[in-house]
Amino acid sequence: MKFKKSISFVLTLCMVLSLFATFVIPASAEATNLAAGKTYTITDQFRAGGKEVNWGYDPNAPISYPDDGVKLTDGTTAPADNGLQDAAWAGFNHNTPSYKEQEYPSHKITVDLGAVCDIDSASIYLATRQVGNGAGIDYTYSFVSVKVSEDGETWTDAGYVEIGDTVVTDELVAKIDIEADVSAQYVQFRLTRGGWLFVSEVEVYGTAPVEEDDVLTWEDGWINDPADTNPNDGQNLKFDNAYGYTFAIEADKKIGGEDNALIETVDEYKACNPNWAISVLLKPAGDLYEVVLVVPTPGSAATGIEKGISIEDGNIVLVVHSSASHDAYPNWQAKLCALALKAGDKVKVAEDK
Repeated sequence: MKFKKSISFVLTLCMVLSLFATFVIPASAEATNLAAGKTYTITDQFRAGGKEVNWGYDPNAPISYPDDGVKLTDGTTAPADNGLQDAAWAGFNHNTPSYKEQEYPSHKITVDLGAVCDIDSASIYLATRQVGNGAGIDYTYSFVSVKVSEDGETWTDAGYVEIGDTVVTDELVAKIDIEADVSAQYVQFRLTRGGWLFVSEVEVYGTAPVEEDDVLTWEDGWINDPADTNPNDGQNLKFDNAYGYTFAIEADKKIGGEDNALIETVDEYKACNPNWAISVLLKPAGDLYEVVLVVPTPGSAATGIEKGISIEDGNIVLVVHSSASHDAYPNWQAKLCALALKAGDKVKVAEDK
């Protein structure tokens, strides 16, 4: 039975079923704010009593500076020029029962990301002394730590910062950098300080797992000019992504027309006949390859090399040829997918039957 190499360009997880079946693995995605719009829980908030409780905590009084359950992940940070009256602030005071009862007191904000995610960093927006005009708001002796958990019960330290006078920005007082390769569903911010602390937003940056409903296939990427009267002429048809597309590779590493070749040396590149084909330079990236450069139809191997095709240090080149961009030519879809590739896209090279 003959084995043949194929190459799959992926931005999400999917199974590509074709003549040469390939299991496509997910590529690394750009870190996003995973906490945006997510649910969270907080420790009890301060309820300011009157003279009868010496202006202390009164369980029957309304919450001072309440959190409505969405404000800390709604993407809105409190402006520095509106004092503490802005509705984006949630206030935490050390005179609440839950704070006092702890052996190591802290206010806790626990965000549920909805699934176990890869986490890179976390940020919290705190009111500075300037915002509060010094009215019991002093971040000099504040401590912020981040803990992570996959089940919401067992917690692991992920970052810690002491907020001191060296922090002079208006709102973003602490950005906690979490060590690489931390995975968790729950992220807990712990805040320690006597007096008041005001928070307007928390953020968690990283990569979420791909859900089945989010998987795209290469058919999802077609873009046509609505005014085009002949969309198959290749003039106004393009492709916006290469999600899950599998390129079948010629074993002889030759471009004889309507072919794809995977090239590993300069001599192979010169001999494969890359004239008027698309050259995609790839560099090793762990178990994957990363797109470095796309050179459309260089005209010759010499021109491709001149434009940056450099086959060294484990780099390889995908060469794709089709005479036009419509279905009269067998490799037209591969051509448009190759042209849609962007620097940073990840690919998997696999041996396929």
